[in-house]
Amino acid sequence: MAHTYSFSHALDTVRQEITKELKLFFASKKEYAQHTDHLHVEMVELLEEYALRGGKRTRGFLTYCGYNAPKTSTKEPGNIYKIAAAVELFHFFLLNLDDIADRDIIRHGGPTLEAYFQAHLKHFPKLEQSHFARSYSEIACNLLLGYAYELAFQSGFPPESMARYIQLFTKTMYEDTSIGWRIHIEQNFQPLDEVSIDRYTYGQHLVTGQYSVAGPLLIGATFSGGYEAVEPVLVEYAKHMGVVYQIQDDLIGIYTDETESGKSCGNDLREGKKTLLVQYAWKFGTPEQKAQLAKILHSDISEEVLEQARQLFADTGAKGMVLQREQDELAFAYEVLEKNRGILNPEIFTYLWEIAEYFVRRTS
Repeated sequence: MAHTYSFSHALDTVRQEITKELKLFFASKKEYAQHTDHLHVEMVELLEEYALRGGKRTRGFLTYCGYNAPKTSTKEPGNIYKIAAAVELFHFFLLNLDDIADRDIIRHGGPTLEAYFQAHLKHFPKLEQSHFARSYSEIACNLLLGYAYELAFQSGFPPESMARYIQLFTKTMYEDTSIGWRIHIEQNFQPLDEVSIDRYTYGQHLVTGQYSVAGPLLIGATFSGGYEAVEPVLVEYAKHMGVVYQIQDDLIGIYTDETESGKSCGNDLREGKKTLLVQYAWKFGTPEQKAQLAKILHSDISEEVLEQARQLFADTGAKGMVLQREQDELAFAYEVLEKNRGILNPEIFTYLWEIAEYFVRRTS
């Protein structure tokens, strides 16, 4: 009799387990903070609210999928949900850095950490408030990173497995993301006729492919007892799904209202990001359309300007090309799964197939 696997039920279950682990962890940190200083109590409570406020927990779910990916293996003893929760804490660490770099003020429907401190440092001299709001958010970043390591080491997995975890964590999710970010930020200030789609896509792979998909999957797999068998499959799948994830992120940033997406709409244009939408519009636009696009980038994005950008992406064919690229990469990811069906746990095969569709449907 064929098994029926429910992706939505599995995702909800893993979310609940991750939330439980995060609440337990922050309860212990709040208890410790009570014995230190009231300022640290404020910081820990803020980070707890930030971590529990929202988010899809897809990186934690992919960690769970990686752990269960091999069709046959002897799993190592330990709590994979603590590892998944640690991956989510690292995600919040990087989100905060991303918010600082992009000058965002909204995250998951609430203030970014920097925006929070900006609103709560009114007792500081006015000229110092912005500087120290940023400084405090950087301090919060350091805590989140430390907490990610601390929670992972509470998982109970063997020391040799934790050593592999640290290597993957540092290389795939930390170092590669830093390289990709630098590529994209540099492109923000390059003239449009000097940037390339290939270089943007390479940065996209390092950031989204590695940090959002490959890293979590491989971290989970390192505790599965069957890492060597599934590693090439997960890496190839992640290469395509990283592009899908980032394209959808770029579309959300232009076409989804911030009340639904939980983040500032139009900010990519304000920051001058050379997304695929922007690069296709530049490549295939008329001289007049190129001039309009150049004027939009790095400007204050009102609703009127945002609507002009949307029309521009439609008229140049950029939106249609991006959507087609998304579907092409999705098809490649499905092909990877289908070719390797025999070595993957059938349940995880189903979840990886369905989370790909979930990435395309998402609006936040």
